[in-house]
Amino acid sequence: MARKLPPFASVRAFEAAARHCSFKQAGQELTLTPSAISHQVKSLENFFGLLLFYRHRSRLELTDAGKQYLHDLTKILDQLEIATDRVISSQETSALTINLFPSLASTWLVSRIPSLRKAHPEINVRMITSTEPLDFKSSEIDFSIHYLKKTEVKKSIKPGYMVDLLINETVIPVCSSAYIKAHGPLVEARDILGHALIYCDTESDEWPLWCDAVGVVYEEPPQRVVVDNRALAIKAAVDGLGIAMGRTPIHDDYISRGRLVTPLPFELVTGYAYYLVYTERKGQMRSVQKFRKWLLEASAGRRLEK
Repeated sequence: MARKLPPFASVRAFEAAARHCSFKQAGQELTLTPSAISHQVKSLENFFGLLLFYRHRSRLELTDAGKQYLHDLTKILDQLEIATDRVISSQETSALTINLFPSLASTWLVSRIPSLRKAHPEINVRMITSTEPLDFKSSEIDFSIHYLKKTEVKKSIKPGYMVDLLINETVIPVCSSAYIKAHGPLVEARDILGHALIYCDTESDEWPLWCDAVGVVYEEPPQRVVVDNRALAIKAAVDGLGIAMGRTPIHDDYISRGRLVTPLPFELVTGYAYYLVYTERKGQMRSVQKFRKWLLEASAGRRLEK
């Protein structure tokens, strides 16, 4: 016997409009015009013979029937997505999308992709970089890496999301060995103020804060270089322009390869960390589970408390 099912295009339009409470935003997600979304929703309402939305002048409001249908439909679509992922994961390749900061991608994650390919050659990774985490509802990301204060993690993560600690952040001054050879060694913490310092706009007060933490009265250095992102600050240090404030894990590979050194032994805990965030439904997918396990193993050494 044939199933009594509504047009799937109308179901997709309704689900997107209900999540956003907006025909416009639903249209942007599904690459359709707002009027096309409205038409699809109206078709679904005609199928049921009842209203799913109250249409106010500036917003949409779900009716009781609309709320119930969205609740049930979300579960069905989640299961459909999981079933689809299982089929895709059983094939030769599967793709995952991760959202993270540009500096974290270029200095840390990219260099670890060969390890992922060796462990899971069937997984391809797409990186979307942005200075602010993307909204899972308005994009097709599977994971996002968030930079959060450790004491505020619980209130920062919404219900329905999973979170894993990836990396505890510490800071320590870094520079090239060539810079130390040219300008002399640093013996005490206060010696650093006699050198060229590299500042990053994203954390413009990091040098005064570091000085305060190690008991040094901050003064303006004789020379300073100012950049607008962490990766560029590290490159400036590698190129011998001065001493930068290294932050885990941004400087890790540079130190392990000998391109940077730590001229002073004052590594400080900031109280911040990087966290892997994903939705509970994504967490049921095999490819997501594989990537999560690999990433946690790749960052294991940096979850140790100092």
